[in-house]
Amino acid sequence: MPGRLCCNIMVFAGLFVATCVVWEGRRLYQKEVAKKTAVFAQGFHAECSGDSSSVWTSIKSWMRWQMSWSDPCKEYYDALMVDAGSEVNPLMDTTATATVCIVYIAMTTLMNRLQTKKMFNRAL
Repeated sequence: MPGRLCCNIMVFAGLFVATCVVWEGRRLYQKEVAKKTAVFAQGFHAECSGDSSSVWTSIKSWMRWQMSWSDPCKEYYDALMVDAGSEVNPLMDTTATATVCIVYIAMTTLMNRLQTKKMFNRAL
């Protein structure tokens, strides 16, 4: 009987972890979709089309490309072409879930110890 109880606990823990990983993956996917929506909301930059490239537009575009970390044309086309599902790595899901579980356990343990210490000090 104790072996069966241990097996049931392990199955429950496995299902719980699998559900947490899937849930975290869904949250990360929605976060990526929100980033892409924000890029689309900014709209298509006129400099990206290449049709209206004057000398001044070309100089501004080159200067922005040289002196900036972000390129609005690249961000727009990345949001357009790359699927949000491919941006979310299964390893990201697993590590984020494990981190949350570890931090939760550590914080709970710490809070219990502090509360016990506080109660002990009151008793003295």
